[in-house]
Formats: sequence, C-alpha cells, structure tokens
Amino acid sequence: MNSCKEKINSFASLLQDDKVGELSLQPFPQKYLLYLLDNIDYYLQTYAHLLDLVIVNSSKPIANITLLDQGCGNGLLGLFAKHCGFGKVLMNDLDKDFIEAAQQISNQTGLLCEDFITGDIDAVIENALIKPDVIVSTDVFEHIYDPLKFLKLVKEWNNDVMLFFKTPSNPANPILNNRLRKMQQKDEWEGGTANDYATFGEQHLPYRSIRKNIIEETGIKLSEDEFNRLIELTRGLRKDDIITVINVYSQHKVFPVKPLHPTNTCHPLTGSWTERLLTAGQYEKIFSEAGFILKIENGFYNQWKHNQIHSFIMRMANAVLSIMGKYAAPYIVLIGKPYNN
Repeated sequence: MNSCKEKINSFASLLQDDKVGELSLQPFPQKYLLYLLDNIDYYLQTYAHLLDLVIVNSSKPIANITLLDQGCGNGLLGLFAKHCGFGKVLMNDLDKDFIEAAQQISNQTGLLCEDFITGDIDAVIENALIKPDVIVSTDVFEHIYDPLKFLKLVKEWNNDVMLFFKTPSNPANPILNNRLRKMQQKDEWEGGTANDYATFGEQHLPYRSIRKNIIEETGIKLSEDEFNRLIELTRGLRKDDIITVINVYSQHKVFPVKPLHPTNTCHPLTGSWTERLLTAGQYEKIFSEAGFILKIENGFYNQWKHNQIHSFIMRMANAVLSIMGKYAAPYIVLIGKPYNN
C-alpha cells in the first residue's frame, strides 16, 4: 500500500507555492487557516494517518473511493485526499463561510472537488450529487448533538458506508479528560471569548445563562429553587428539548433526569457539545445501535513543532504512547464498519 504520508511534502509545497495563506477569506476561516498552516506538518501527519486507515479498511482501490469530508472547515483534509488520489471528494460544513473558503482553496490549488454542501447531515443527504463510500471528519463527532441519530441517518443513506472520525474525546486518557472538563466548565459557567484558544469561534454567554433565558422566555412561573434546579437539570439539552422539559414540568411537576456526566454541556441554541466525553462502552453502544462495528485507533502527539524543546518533549510523549497506548493518546480515531460488510 502506498501511504498518504508520501504525499505530505508535495501537498505542503502546493499550499505554499499557490500562496493559500494569502487568500482573502472571512475572519474566522482566515484565522483557522493560518493556524493550520502554522502547524501544517502535524496536521498533515494526522490527515495521512486518517486516510491510510481508510485505504487499509476499504476493499476498493483509492481511485474508486468517494469520500465525504464532513465538517470540512477550510477543506484541507478533503483536498489532501484529492491530492493523494482519492477518486471523488465531497465537502460539507454547517458554516457557509467555511464552505466558501474550501471552494476558494480548491480553485487556488487546482484540486477540484465534486461537491460543496452547506448544512447538516440532512442537507448533505438531500443535496449531495453522489453517495460517499467513506465519511471522514476531524474534531467534529464530539460536537454532534445526537450522534446516534446522525449515525442512523448515514447508515440509512448508504448501507455500506464506512466512518473514520478523529476526536480528542479519548475516555482513557485522564490528563486529557481533566483538560476537556475544564473547557466544559468554562463554557458552562463563564462563557467563551476569542482569546480562549487559537481555533475558538464566536464569543458566547455562559451556557447556564442561555438556558436561564430560554426558561424565562417560556413564561413559566417558578420558585427560585425550581428555577435553579431546571437550569442545572437541562444541562446538555438544546433549546427545543429544554422547552419540552419545561412544558412537562408545567403540566406534571416532574423534574428531568439528572445528567449522567458531571460536566458534559452543549450550546443550548445550536446543540453543539463542548468536546463531549463518552466512555468506550458508550461509543460502542451508539455505533452498534446504528448498525456499525466500532474499532478505536490511537492518535499521536505533535513532534513536528517549530520549537526544538517542545518537539523533543512531544517525541518523548510519543515514546510513552507506544508503551501506554490509549491511556496516553491525545486523540483517537473511531472507525465504523457496517455490520453487513
């Protein structure tokens, strides 16, 4: 098998030679692209790792594989797949600014893709010109509000589709889990600003405050204790589900079940989870109920940093990873194969 790692240098040179970093994009896609380009060696290594897993697990030759880059952002993963020889590539993102950015970069590099679709998975299923053999994503699955519904939809759309999802939400790494829980607590209690981290999106209020506003807007009459309990017990629910909970409570005075996880939380207006943490058993149950056999592969640390000291530390971390496996992995890849395969 020819590894996609062999194409990393030529793709990085293509991005540089075509001056992709100088393209005029919307502010957030521009910020995100510059971050990726500044760390391009590592990200292309992770993309090659993901695409090599696709090649190894597929019965089709690479030139016959149709790939969907779901939550594509600026589209570098999908464009790298095209550069590596994947037959057809579809791009999808919720944000039209990112889809427009992906189209611009596609045109600039001459790596022309078959389709660009704005919207959620329903929009993809409705509008895609062709069905993918494979769906790949990086740092997307942990944000999906209802992952079981998502998986069932793609399985119904194409019974033979295979899934390859890179996610930082590795339940086995205690240090990583602690960091992600702190991110969740910040979103829940303090809100978010553009200074939080390099790839942060829009500023937002604390999620508790947003849920408080949603509950107030229903007009329900509550005591202070009832009000505070409902704010807490609706953590991890989207606006439509929060309103359903309030309607049930208004009629029957029954509180919702306490959230199972102590810190998992989502944006109440969009349903996007903050790096949702699931156990290996929960991942397996979700994939199984949707008709997929789940396999989990470990990721690796960024030993390609510009700072030599940081790079050395990351090489040592990867050495530890080779011994400790999933307990040290900074990310994992969820591989879903349909039961019928």
